[in-house]
Amino acid sequence: MRQYLFPAISFAAATDCCEGFGAGASTQSPHKLHKTATLDGHCCAETYAGSEPAETKVGSMTETLRRSRCIKYPVSIRILHWVRAVLVLGLIACGWYMAGRAEGDATAGFLYPNHKQFGILVWLLALVHLTLRWRYLAVLPHAPEALNPWEKRLSRGTHRLIIALTLLTPLLGYAMSSSVIGGDGVPFFFLPHVPEILPKSDAAFAVFQALHRYCAYLLLACVVLHISGAIKHRLQDKDGETDVLPRML
Repeated sequence: MRQYLFPAISFAAATDCCEGFGAGASTQSPHKLHKTATLDGHCCAETYAGSEPAETKVGSMTETLRRSRCIKYPVSIRILHWVRAVLVLGLIACGWYMAGRAEGDATAGFLYPNHKQFGILVWLLALVHLTLRWRYLAVLPHAPEALNPWEKRLSRGTHRLIIALTLLTPLLGYAMSSSVIGGDGVPFFFLPHVPEILPKSDAAFAVFQALHRYCAYLLLACVVLHISGAIKHRLQDKDGETDVLPRML
């Protein structure tokens, strides 16, 4: 998943890490030397402004591929990506288990409050994720040019759905717990209960319960599609331009 389950860590690209790499070329050409660095500070490549010497044009395609592999997401987004992945998959597994247990089951009774509070945590982390993407929008990696147009559309749509569903599904879970008659409320770690703002209604509970379940299944399908795409490109194009997994490691 590029986007694909959140603390902000500032970073700066290294601007002088390539001095030794391009020293010889800079003395042989009058053109201005531009150094390119990755988001986590590692030197990746260098290019010349204006007309390039013949020897630099020969390896331009190789250098472009090299740059595309070097670019990574900011550290904060990478950490957040894997934390959210673990939480979302864990919550879906937990919900599937609880739905099949009889009422009064001791294990389900332990899982229910934790499912609720970790669901709220996923919702909060989704907000942090959106904030980080907005903050780093100008430096986020783009989709590889080697992808087919349909692959780009599918990837973009899947990522957007994952973001939307990590916001919507926890909200529907909260609405379900908030509207049920005689419910235990929604705890959140050190808070006994999150305020319940919806009126109690069995009919509303049934609607929210169904929507929460369907959104969770759709989210799981998107995550599986996201993982499948990453594995496909990893196996078929390892270290190639479309192998985007290193961007998130």
